[in-house]
Amino acid sequence: MTLEHNFDELVASAKKEIDRLSDRRAQDLGNSINYLLNEMDIEHAKGVVEGLNEAICDLSDEDLKAKLDKIIDDNKKEVDRLADRRSDDLGNSINYAENELQIAHTKGIIDGAQQALDALNK
Repeated sequence: MTLEHNFDELVASAKKEIDRLSDRRAQDLGNSINYLLNEMDIEHAKGVVEGLNEAICDLSDEDLKAKLDKIIDDNKKEVDRLADRRSDDLGNSINYAENELQIAHTKGIIDGAQQALDALNK
């Protein structure tokens, strides 16, 4: 199995998770908190796809591991920045929810890049 095929399988799996979570939107999730948690899971899965796609686009690059490490480090800094915003006055619950969705998406990018890095190291 080629590395590109392995990445494609990881992306397909994340996309199936996005579809599954998107289908949950049509269900009665009980309350707005469950809805937001589902949306955060969707954003995380989208971030995973984004992180993996970064690796796929640069698959022929000799410095791919270094690029993935940089993607991970940069996005960890962004998560820290967004997490620090939690203590700021974000104005209302919508701004807070949007911040949490950004955190979930950015963590997904980290996870996707880490999955790609793990596949490279096998």
